[in-house]
Amino acid sequence: MIDIQDITLAHRNSGPLLENQSCFLPAGTLTALTGRNGSGKSTLLRAICGTHPLRSGRILLGQKAVDPTQTTPARLASLLSIVTTGRVNARHMTARQLVEMGRAPLTGRFGILHAADREAVARALELAGISHLAEREISRLSDGEHQRLMLARALAQDTPIILLDEPTGFLDVPNRRAVTRLLASLAHDENKCILFSTHELDSALANADYILHLSPPTFTLLPPSEMAVYPPFASLSV
Repeated sequence: MIDIQDITLAHRNSGPLLENQSCFLPAGTLTALTGRNGSGKSTLLRAICGTHPLRSGRILLGQKAVDPTQTTPARLASLLSIVTTGRVNARHMTARQLVEMGRAPLTGRFGILHAADREAVARALELAGISHLAEREISRLSDGEHQRLMLARALAQDTPIILLDEPTGFLDVPNRRAVTRLLASLAHDENKCILFSTHELDSALANADYILHLSPPTFTLLPPSEMAVYPPFASLSV
């Protein structure tokens, strides 16, 4: 699903964060992206989206191996959806209305929602466990509820790949664990390739299928059972 081939990646005007690194993240799996602050987690996510240039190598998405830098925005929106940190501040907008925005890449120029779109929105709310909040204004949602809402918007987009940048960063411990468990169940039950950056190592070890640990200029991809004894990971200070 995400095929990273021999990439070299750097911040602009700096030395490489990653150099000649490769890995493959399959469908139906949850991968936790870990590493110290400044190790390149967000930069790698942007490179996967095609918004941060590679110095060399390539990244291919989906079963038909699409290069995100060589495809149209509409095609890219059919392959991956992105959940970032921070709250959406829109007065009087309901949770349902925000999730409906996830259908925008699929509704054409005029953004008209048809029956299939409304069904997709309802299913996304259900999968995220917030159907009961559909008509609540988003300004009245808790942080945990809002994070589930943002995930529901990504699910409504109905892409095989979902990227999340620190989705549990501002949540309390129970909500961090709940969101990570939800991501795992969605990856497995919906056959999606989900990659999320995190500093919550305990939750990553407990729920992820793989840990992708960045230790510039290399990374390591291993299942949690093997990563748990990997010295750089075991000694990581977060």
